[in-house]
Amino acid sequence: MLYQSFKYYFVRLGVSFFLMMTAGFAVLFFIHEIALSGLTFDDRPIKWGVLALSLFFGFLVFGMFGEHRFMKALDGLKWIDLQTPVKEVLPKFEALMRFTESSYFMPGQGRRLKEKVVRQYAQYLLSTGAEDRQALNIYLKAFLQDPSETAYRDMIVSVLTQKGNLEQAEIDLLLLILTKEKYADREILNFLVSIFLYQQTFSNKSEPVFLQALEQNSPQSDEIIAFLLPLLAEKERKDPYSVQFYLNALDRAQPDQRKALEDLIASSFCEERFRVVDPVLHQRCEAVFQRLAPDRQTQLMAAASDRTVAEKWKRVKLLRGEDVRQVQRMNREAGVERSLGSVLWEKLGGVTRAGRGALRAIVFKLFDGLNWIGNLPLKYKINGLLVLLAAGVLAVWMGQGGGPSNEALHQEETPKSIPVPPPNIAQKGVGKMHTIQVAAVNRKANADEIVDALKRKQVQGVYVLKTKRKSNGYWYKVRIGKFGSVDEAQKFAQNLVEQNIISNYFLVSLGTGNKAPRG
Repeated sequence: MLYQSFKYYFVRLGVSFFLMMTAGFAVLFFIHEIALSGLTFDDRPIKWGVLALSLFFGFLVFGMFGEHRFMKALDGLKWIDLQTPVKEVLPKFEALMRFTESSYFMPGQGRRLKEKVVRQYAQYLLSTGAEDRQALNIYLKAFLQDPSETAYRDMIVSVLTQKGNLEQAEIDLLLLILTKEKYADREILNFLVSIFLYQQTFSNKSEPVFLQALEQNSPQSDEIIAFLLPLLAEKERKDPYSVQFYLNALDRAQPDQRKALEDLIASSFCEERFRVVDPVLHQRCEAVFQRLAPDRQTQLMAAASDRTVAEKWKRVKLLRGEDVRQVQRMNREAGVERSLGSVLWEKLGGVTRAGRGALRAIVFKLFDGLNWIGNLPLKYKINGLLVLLAAGVLAVWMGQGGGPSNEALHQEETPKSIPVPPPNIAQKGVGKMHTIQVAAVNRKANADEIVDALKRKQVQGVYVLKTKRKSNGYWYKVRIGKFGSVDEAQKFAQNLVEQNIISNYFLVSLGTGNKAPRG
C-alpha cells in the first residue's frame, strides 16, 4: 500500500517536472523570442499557467491515460476464442493484473480495477475447466468478491474437502462459506465438525459449528456432546450459544449430567436473560423450568433473586464518550441522522465525480482519436505532418514581423515617449529653471520604485533629489525635467496628468527652493 502510493506520487511528480522543463520552456521561448520578441512584459501569469498545465497533465491526464490503456486491454479480453491455446491467453491476464499495480493508479483504484480483471479471468478459467493452483487462487479471489457465485464456491469446496490437512486460513475460508449460507450445507458442516473433533478445537469459531450440527441431528452429535458439554457446564456459561447447546443436549445427556443442565437452563429463565433478545429461547427455557419439582423451582427463583441481576446492571455505565460518538457516527452512516457537513460533503462529492466523469470522457475521446490517427496509412500521417509544419512556419513568420498587421500591432502597443525639453532651453539671461516634483518619500526603495514605473511609461528626465529632514533621516524627492519657464513646466505636467501617468505634482523653482502653485 505505502509502496504503491509512493510510486503514484513520485512518478506523477516526475512527469509534471519533465513537462514543465520541456514543453513549458518551449512555450516561454516561443512567446519571448518569436511571437512577442519586441515586447517587455511580466510573464509570471504565463509561468503559473505552464505549471498548472504541467500538473494537470502529469497527474489527471497521466492517470486517465493509464485507465484508458487498461480499459482497452480489458475489452480485448472479453471475447476470447476457446480454441486459442491457454498458454497464450493467461500471460495477458497476468500482465493486466500487474498493470493495476503500476504508478498510474492509487492503491484503492488499482484494487477496484484488479477486481474487474479477476472476475473476467475467473470466467475464462471456468470455461476452460482449469483446476491447477493458479486457477484455484483466481477462483478464490472471485469468490471473495461475490460469495453468492456458486460456480467458484463449488470448485473451492471440492478441492478443500479432498485435501488432507487443512491450514488455518483454509478452515477459515470454509467457515466463511458456511456462515454465508447460514449453515445450510450439511456436507461442509459435518466436514468441519470432523476436523474440530479431531483437533479437539474449542473456540469461538468451532462453537457455533458444533451447535448447528447438534440442532441438525448430525451423525456426530454424541461425540459433540461428549467433548463440549463438560467444558461448558464446568464454566456454568449462560450465553445464548451455551443455553441452546444445553437444550439440544438435554435429551442425550447422561443422568448425572441432566440435573446440572436443567439447573443452568432453568436459572437462565428465572433471570430472564433472553426474555427480550430471544423470546423463543426464553420460552424453551421456561418449558424446562415447568418440568422441575416445585421445591427446585422455588430454590432457583430465590437464587436468581439473590443475585439481583437487574440492580447490578443498573450500576453499569455502558456507553462512554468515545462509544457515544461511535453510535452517532453509525447513525449518520445509516441515515438515522445527518450532519450539515456530511450533506455538503456528499453534494460536493457528487459534483466532483460528475466533473471528473465528464473530463474522463473527453480525455478518452482524445485518446481514441490519437489511436485512430495512429492506425491511419503512412501517407496521411506525412500529409498531416506537412500541414502542421506549414502552420508552424507561418506562425514564426508572423511572430517575426512578416505580416503588416504585426507591425501595426507593435505600433499600437508601444507607448509614445514623452519628450522632456533639454535643460539649455532657457534663454540667455534667464536665471531660474523649474522642475516637476511628483513625490517625496522617506525611503530610497520607494523612490526607486516610482522612478522605475515612470521610466517604463517612457517618461524621460526622471531623477531623485536627496535632502536632509528636520527630524532624523532624509527626503527622497522624485522630480521630472528642467524647464526654462513655469508655463513650459506646467504644460508638460498637465500632459502627464491627462495621460494618467501622474495624479499630483508641484512646480519647483530651482535655486531658490520656492514652490510654484500645483496644477
